[in-house]
Amino acid sequence: MVAVLSLVPFLLGSPCQAGTPDKNAAKKGKTRLELANEVFKLTGTEAELKKTAGELIKIQVKSSKVAELARFLKKDKYSTDNFTKAMAEVLEKDLDLVGELHATFAAEYAKSFNEKELKTMIDYYQSPAGKKGMKIGPQFEKDIVNMKRSRLEPMVDKTYREALSQAGIAVGKAGGKAK
Repeated sequence: MVAVLSLVPFLLGSPCQAGTPDKNAAKKGKTRLELANEVFKLTGTEAELKKTAGELIKIQVKSSKVAELARFLKKDKYSTDNFTKAMAEVLEKDLDLVGELHATFAAEYAKSFNEKELKTMIDYYQSPAGKKGMKIGPQFEKDIVNMKRSRLEPMVDKTYREALSQAGIAVGKAGGKAK
């Protein structure tokens, strides 16, 4: 998901020629853009884009000055959660962010990969190994997050304590008292 979010600004500003078919694609019936869309369906990218778009809308709504003002003015009549939900629903209805992200990513794939490469991806994701990779991929992501949490967070905490100590700021261990 982080990868998708970090690519959004780049891709939204990228010019595309995705609708341009490969010279041989017309003979075989599918344009590179159609092949890219097929890759997206097989890889679950579409579902990831829906999740990402929903998160982007929530972030935007929560950080909006209009939302902040409306929450302040109507706080006695409306709960913050209801107001945020209502704004998100309006944005989702009026803005096809998923469609725009999908079109942008598919166009970038169609521009970046030739017909043969796209077909190779499709063949892989339709193969038993590709299907297995898609099935176990989310668990790998969870394992990596857990590993980061278990290895990195204690080191960051230790680094903070040492830096604060060097700066002359007394700190204690978690649950303990500062000196």
